[in-house]
Amino acid sequence: MKKPFKSIIFADLKKAKLSHLIDFIVSVKYKSFSGGSSVSVKAIDLMGDDRKTLDAFLDRYQYGHFDGMTDCYENSNSRTDVERQVKFMSLSVDYSEVVTQAAKNVLANKYDVTDEDSSQKRLNTWYSNAIYRLL
Repeated sequence: MKKPFKSIIFADLKKAKLSHLIDFIVSVKYKSFSGGSSVSVKAIDLMGDDRKTLDAFLDRYQYGHFDGMTDCYENSNSRTDVERQVKFMSLSVDYSEVVTQAAKNVLANKYDVTDEDSSQKRLNTWYSNAIYRLL
């Protein structure tokens, strides 16, 4: 049986001296299907440079990309420095109520944005989108 992806990712994060990112990860799910396999990594309260770093780090586990112009998957990232690779790798980040409230406070104090109307008038975007952009 192959080693679970969660173990591989966590071990590689430790080797790369990025073990602080492990604290943000809440799940790593592997799925196999007829055309390949995928791994979905879910994190919470991961922001800024840490998010960019983890996203870039996880790219090493995806062995290619889908080219929409030619409508085909291209094996463009085959690597020998990782134990396993998958066809699709994704990172999704959720935010706790505490972090979301902090973002709302920044929007209120800095931009005087507290709801949909004020967000549309001052930032020309939906309130939820303003919160997401800030996070």
